[in-house]
Amino acid sequence: MSLLFLVAAAALVPLDVRIAGSDGALAGTLTDPSPAAPTLILIPGSGPTDRNSDNPAGISGGIYRQLAARGVATLRIDKRGMFGSRGAIANPNAVTIADYVTDVRGWTRFLRTSGKRCVWLAGHSEGGLVALAAAQQPSGICGLVLLAAPGRPLGAVLRGQLAPKLPPAMYAAADGAIARLERRQRVDPAALPAPLAQLFNAGVQGFLIDLMAIDPARLAAATRLPMLIVQGETDIQVGP
Repeated sequence: MSLLFLVAAAALVPLDVRIAGSDGALAGTLTDPSPAAPTLILIPGSGPTDRNSDNPAGISGGIYRQLAARGVATLRIDKRGMFGSRGAIANPNAVTIADYVTDVRGWTRFLRTSGKRCVWLAGHSEGGLVALAAAQQPSGICGLVLLAAPGRPLGAVLRGQLAPKLPPAMYAAADGAIARLERRQRVDPAALPAPLAQLFNAGVQGFLIDLMAIDPARLAAATRLPMLIVQGETDIQVGP
């Protein structure tokens, strides 16, 4: 075995890293096969999704971990309030996209001060919105990779997802709830049919209101960085 191979193999060993967040430590895993390689900060999607893009709801493919195993320089991060970053905020639902952007900028500074000359942001789903928002102040960022990120405001995405699945009366209730949240007004979950009460539960309404104010197409048009958009034609949640 050559010395070069030994060095490369050692560099592929994942390293747990932490930085100071606004209210507590943020945690991630750095896999860095080459100090000169561009590094992807992998931003998880919506809900309780961890640094590997796994979710307690049954998603366990470890997609982000697989990228690292293929020799791509990656920094996989846990969102504030969740998993390794759970101490960063007491209530993980009491966040905004701007909060996540602050955290991503902190991770970008960490990589840049570690000697990285090029840092890319790769966000899946909701993480794509975070990447687009962070790119509006692009210092230290070389480009974006948007993985099945929504191209329309959340209200339009939710309507498109719910319309084919709900009976007319229930969809009307959902449409009304979405319209209120778009006007930055909260909804009484008890007044909604049972399946919708969880979707629009009181704990997440503040975050939904924040998300609904974001127009990803407008952010993309204003972004002055290289951008790769990746979207599956048969995605069951977000269409091309």
